[in-house]
Amino acid sequence: MGTQVHAFSRADAVKFYVDSSLNALILIIREYGLDPSYLADRRAFWTDALTELLENENLTNLVIEFSTPGRSGLSARWDFPARYTGSGVVDDMWRDTDYLRSLINKSAKPKSGDTYRIIASMKPGAPMPAGMVSADFASTAGLTPVNGGTIIATGHMTAGSTYWRVT
Repeated sequence: MGTQVHAFSRADAVKFYVDSSLNALILIIREYGLDPSYLADRRAFWTDALTELLENENLTNLVIEFSTPGRSGLSARWDFPARYTGSGVVDDMWRDTDYLRSLINKSAKPKSGDTYRIIASMKPGAPMPAGMVSADFASTAGLTPVNGGTIIATGHMTAGSTYWRVT
């Protein structure tokens, strides 16, 4: 009988982080009662773009904004700031979906018929991945950010969470 040891590489951490981040966005969209097919249909693009940004440590924040077509301002927003320091434990990889669900229940809820968009915020001067376009954040007037803590962690990087609720 032998012992197996698996050390997760930085590449493993990036793959886990990207997959976990996209799954978190889809969970939020579904929990809000909206259709995640727009994101699901573009999953390969987002996987490639986020992988490139994370491998070069250029992603600073992954944001999803919810808004009502034809109206200004946001009905909801989530931020997932990227941190390039992890636990330092090579085989540490986790995501807390139950905790994320509890945060969703506390957050501002978009209205039926709202749309969403995803923005990857990058370090200044970072090259933009192929297919990405520049975008400005919508106004958060009327919303207050609430730090939700870490929802994804690896030995190499973590993703925090901030949800916005109505003030």
